[in-house]
Amino acid sequence: MYKGFEKVERVHEVYTPMGDFVCGVMLGPDQMDKAYVLSGNVLSDGKIYINICSLNRAWKELTPAQQANLDGSYEAGCQCTVVPCLRLPCSAADDQCLWTDGILNGNWDGPQRQSFSCSMNASGLCHWVPTKVARMRALSQEERQ
Repeated sequence: MYKGFEKVERVHEVYTPMGDFVCGVMLGPDQMDKAYVLSGNVLSDGKIYINICSLNRAWKELTPAQQANLDGSYEAGCQCTVVPCLRLPCSAADDQCLWTDGILNGNWDGPQRQSFSCSMNASGLCHWVPTKVARMRALSQEERQ
């Protein structure tokens, strides 16, 4: 878990809406022996909620860029928040990256999700950077610590 330790130390259950028609994530019994990446929200009651708009995939189904990001680049961007653009016009604060895959491509599994990381630059602004650049930033931060 990259974020949320201040709210939940250990994950016991993950909640999702009842069906995919209301953005629920469906994992059948035949899928329980796979390693998954699940992303969502930790609410004030400590419950973790995921939905179809979050990144929820078997590890083997991720692109090499997504796997590299999860191995360090995403964590380096933890001071940034990704905000989905659901309808135009969209806007984001300095500490946010605007996720536009869904509205521009009609598919939330577009180039931003597959090949980029949201990362803060030296001037304190969050923006999308290619995975290779984000990985270099993460390694540089590790060396400084």
